[in-house]
Amino acid sequence: MTSERWGELKSLFGRAVNLSPDECSRFIAEATAGDPELERSLRSLIAHDQTAGSLLDGPILTQDRIMEYLGSGVRTFREGEIVAGRFRVQKFLGEGGMGEVYRAEDLELGDAVALKTLHPALSSNEALIRQLKQETQIARRVTHPNVSRVFDLYRHDAGEGTNPRAIAFLTMELLEGESLATRIRRQKRLTPLEAMPIVEQMANGLTAAHAAGIIHRDLKSGNVLLVDTAVGGVRAVLVDFGLASSMAGGSAAGVLAAGTPAYASPEQLSGTVTEASDVFSFGVILFEMVTGQLPYAPAATLADAVKQREGAPPSPARLVPGLDQRWEAAILACLQPDPVRRPANAQEILRRLNSREETRRKVAGVIAASLLLGGSGWIASRPRPLSPEAVKSFRRGQDFAQRRNEAGLRNAIAEFENAVRLEPRYRDAWVGVADAYSAMANYNFMPPRTALVAARQAAARANAIGGGSARSLGVMGYILSIDLRDWRSAEPYFVRAVAKDPKDPTIRLWHGASLGRSGRFEEAFVELRAGIDLDPMSFTLNHQLASQYFWTRRYVEYHEQARYLLRLQPYEGSTHLTYARSLECLGRYREALIAVEEASKFGATATSVCFRGAIEAAMGDLEAARRDAREVRAYWQSHPFQSMLLAGLYGRIGDRDAAIEVLNDGLEKNDSTILLARFNPYLDCLWQDARFREFLRRTGWPD
Repeated sequence: MTSERWGELKSLFGRAVNLSPDECSRFIAEATAGDPELERSLRSLIAHDQTAGSLLDGPILTQDRIMEYLGSGVRTFREGEIVAGRFRVQKFLGEGGMGEVYRAEDLELGDAVALKTLHPALSSNEALIRQLKQETQIARRVTHPNVSRVFDLYRHDAGEGTNPRAIAFLTMELLEGESLATRIRRQKRLTPLEAMPIVEQMANGLTAAHAAGIIHRDLKSGNVLLVDTAVGGVRAVLVDFGLASSMAGGSAAGVLAAGTPAYASPEQLSGTVTEASDVFSFGVILFEMVTGQLPYAPAATLADAVKQREGAPPSPARLVPGLDQRWEAAILACLQPDPVRRPANAQEILRRLNSREETRRKVAGVIAASLLLGGSGWIASRPRPLSPEAVKSFRRGQDFAQRRNEAGLRNAIAEFENAVRLEPRYRDAWVGVADAYSAMANYNFMPPRTALVAARQAAARANAIGGGSARSLGVMGYILSIDLRDWRSAEPYFVRAVAKDPKDPTIRLWHGASLGRSGRFEEAFVELRAGIDLDPMSFTLNHQLASQYFWTRRYVEYHEQARYLLRLQPYEGSTHLTYARSLECLGRYREALIAVEEASKFGATATSVCFRGAIEAAMGDLEAARRDAREVRAYWQSHPFQSMLLAGLYGRIGDRDAAIEVLNDGLEKNDSTILLARFNPYLDCLWQDARFREFLRRTGWPD
């Protein structure tokens, strides 16, 4: 934009921003007549000033600061500039009220990222920086392929002499594609068949956000990005979350009614935002996808917009005769003025869109049952809805379980058990109980025998409810696969689970890990990659894939996967330890020790000592490695953790007696990690020892 154009926009904004809505609308129409680009720019700037409620969407700027920004005409970063000592700026991508967005290369990890700046005029505002930090922490709670990732907050000192510039910026997932709004404008409208794959992904992303306690607040077609995938098709990604609306107790009442008015619910326009508000906005997007139009015409005032939405919702079938009845019904349900009458969540919307055949079968079943009982009539009743408190506990449990550390898993168990206390036939919550207890066993956060008993009981309850589900079958397979008494009996459960739901990435994870423990590595790779195709940003799936590369001694691929884990989740100790081990495997010992130190910052203390000792042994510093082994074994005796880690350290040192002693102790404790002793490169020194072959036989391996 030229300086003259900036000046014109600046002048018009200054005159329009303090007008009433009616006066502002008339002023814009008159002042920009015949210049649609100027009209769009002015309306966008005013809308942003009025509605931005989150720093991640763009902070609320004062008029003076916006004028300063618009008037400067100067980019924050230059192409080729190195910022924060780590990111090389490659290209300017766009701008908004917050600042600017750039494509950059992460020089440490070699990946492309997006940098979203906070304008220098705001970077010295510590209150804004504190809010931005808080929102960044909230954003990192959602790790889902259909939600844009926010990685970290950085500051960059720029400028020279008496003109220093402190610039705050976020690193975010780089997404290159077109928005859903652009796709709709280009195609005019989408058929339900074309729309459904996008809708499913949008629903899954929104479900993940709500499960993490986050309301979007500005869900619209312009905030859905369609990214082409390497295998064809598109990945739909929700972007620009209004993350200041982190739910506390399930709602965000009293929050500024941020968002785009055309997509906002009546309660949001009145100042109250809940999960149901996102459901309403979802319905507006569905309407727009299948009709090519928005359901509500622009309103002159806020009161008029609220009044519009308090009436009967408009019918999309009037614009698209012959529209599938399921879409008509689902959209009208989402657009109900009363939040209580809308679908409970995004997954319920999907169920309604896929409901015809299921409903036909249920009705037929009720009629048949009535006839068999000799009734002259019948009443079809819906299943009793789950207790809202039970659902909240279940969702909190899911969030805690994803963390896969001791505190997270213990909190998950408490939440899942509360859910089944409130709803004893809540099958998914019983699966959650089983999964959390089995993870406690797998990581040795509880004595494995005790934890596995609790896990089996919960899995049995899940499978007894309604004939069992794919996930309940899968979790039973997972439990058996980490029980040294029964690990060979797990496979039939996985086969049935995958057949029931081949699109469940968690089942693929469990099955892939089980196949790896069984030495069926090629099959394990197939399952894990299938899971990653379904959930590309799953930390556990990608971490398990890295482990398979280690066990199969594919060290170059192991290192590449470790680098990807760093990109995916840089705030987990296990990420940095995996990276350290991959460096060790490539002989880059000094770098590996630095990575271990980084892991120690995230609390993986005893585990870090095991990794450090193994690296020291590889470097030839056996005395230091032995000191580490003595330290960690004293801790292990009173605080058991994965036996394989300590046995591997002894193997790296060459202490065969101690390694075999630890393995046998793990066998007695039912520690599933010892199943991998057969494949651990650190234990190659044991293969000529008859005691090791006896250990393998006792573990269940054939001679």
